[in-house]
Amino acid sequence: MKKKFTVLWIDDDSTRKTEADNIKSRLKLDVDIKFIDVKNKSLPDELKKILSSEEPDLILMDHMFDRVNKNGYNTGSTAAEVIHEKWQACPIVCVTEVDLKDIDLHKQSIYEDIFKFANISSYDSTLVSIVASFQELKKKRPQNIDDFIGLLKAPEDDYERLIAVIPEELKNKELYRDESLPLTISRWVRHTLMAKPGFLYDRLWAATLLGIKEESLPKIEHIFSEAKYSGIFADEGKDKERWWQSKLKEILFCRFPESDEIYPWKLGRKLPGIDEDDLSKCYASGEDFPETVAYTDEAAKTRERCVYATRCPIPVLKNPSSLKRCE
Repeated sequence: MKKKFTVLWIDDDSTRKTEADNIKSRLKLDVDIKFIDVKNKSLPDELKKILSSEEPDLILMDHMFDRVNKNGYNTGSTAAEVIHEKWQACPIVCVTEVDLKDIDLHKQSIYEDIFKFANISSYDSTLVSIVASFQELKKKRPQNIDDFIGLLKAPEDDYERLIAVIPEELKNKELYRDESLPLTISRWVRHTLMAKPGFLYDRLWAATLLGIKEESLPKIEHIFSEAKYSGIFADEGKDKERWWQSKLKEILFCRFPESDEIYPWKLGRKLPGIDEDDLSKCYASGEDFPETVAYTDEAAKTRERCVYATRCPIPVLKNPSSLKRCE
């Protein structure tokens, strides 16, 4: 990240300025957070003033402007669309107390992310990740699909598989001349590649792959440091790390070159420091060697380990991948 970055916070609740100051203190970085209070002001007029100034590295935006002269601007997403007409590659993050289910999908898609104000401190690392990655995308703008994949720092063996799943939009040469390219890249990397299990695994998926409980992962995490995702939009926040699943398997099988075991959830239990209390069990059946992760029911946000054959209501299916063995 460059030495300094700038953030605009647009809100009609002046009490939130205190949190803007708190973010600056917590980050311990050279950051200038300018709070723009639009209460009882004309939102269109305020946006004109904002857009006449220098483009910031990030905009934080309230979603419901209840205390402004809207003049047709009903939500922060409407204001965000106006801003993107001029600043096409400026990330805009919604900071709201509104429940996500009450914001329709189109409006959600306009924001780069949505932070709940009540626990905004938990998003500090994500904020830094977004700013740093957009700075990199603008400074070292990819010129083609190869440059883009290079930013992911993916294992070589994943290259062809990535090409197969990357959306056609990101393969289109014309996109790489478009000012909005950083936004398009961000939305696929952050909301598809990093959000859905497949190429990248979060802590629960990584631990389950290795046959252990999530809380036991710190015991052997250092062994798999080379598998940790360090590409564009990597987030070093607590429980926000990701690992390349192909690299996890490669490191694991290379560690036991004489073993004939083909299942990583069995082989991982032989790692140093792992004992009986660390071994994972199926949430639904109590069976040994759960190899996948599923939600506990149709409405739940809680995920648990389970045996693949177990009839879980909403299984999150893993992407099949050949197990790489060391020669």
